[in-house]
Amino acid sequence: MTDFEDAQIIWDYMRFEQPLKKADVIIGLGSTDIRTAEWCAKLYHDGYAPYILFTGARGRMTREAFTENEADVYAKRAIELGVPESALLKESRAANTGENIIYSYQLLQEMGLSAKSLIIVTKPYMLRRAYATLMKQWPDEAKPDIQCSAINVSFAEYCEDKMYPFDYVTNVMVGDLQRIREYPKRGFQIEQEIPVEVTKAYDTLVGGGYTRHLL
Repeated sequence: MTDFEDAQIIWDYMRFEQPLKKADVIIGLGSTDIRTAEWCAKLYHDGYAPYILFTGARGRMTREAFTENEADVYAKRAIELGVPESALLKESRAANTGENIIYSYQLLQEMGLSAKSLIIVTKPYMLRRAYATLMKQWPDEAKPDIQCSAINVSFAEYCEDKMYPFDYVTNVMVGDLQRIREYPKRGFQIEQEIPVEVTKAYDTLVGGGYTRHLL
């Protein structure tokens, strides 16, 4: 099996999506990938939710890409795509996925907005980790109905982007899968079942040197 085939197995596992239905709020998790903001805007225009909340300061991967906070960059792109400012919320303190969730919850509480149902949008290979984090960090008494969504591209298509070549994406996915395994022990995420074939692909890629984003 090739490195690409092993990475495809991890991509498929990490791309944790559900059929979409209408929700109270779309939450876009900040990163260097502006397409997350564009997908949030599309979902808004398609009528899936009346609000978009963008969350993110400038994490270690975005400090060189952006001169502004991720939430601000995303909001500007959404406005360019026709989303009214009145439909946008911004949370610009979060520096990691856990803070994305915690601070988003706090902002929605402060605004008095219903959050009984959410659509979480992030990079395709980040969806499962985002879901696992939200299920742990969002207060149990207010746990919403959650749907996860990302731009509609294949793994091969995603890696055609010069900012996200195969080597980079695979290293990040391997690191994120390690966090899926390890973070529940630290109280950061819920436990999730990892199929045998996913673990095997992970072990093979780690053995092949895709270790740059490991803990």
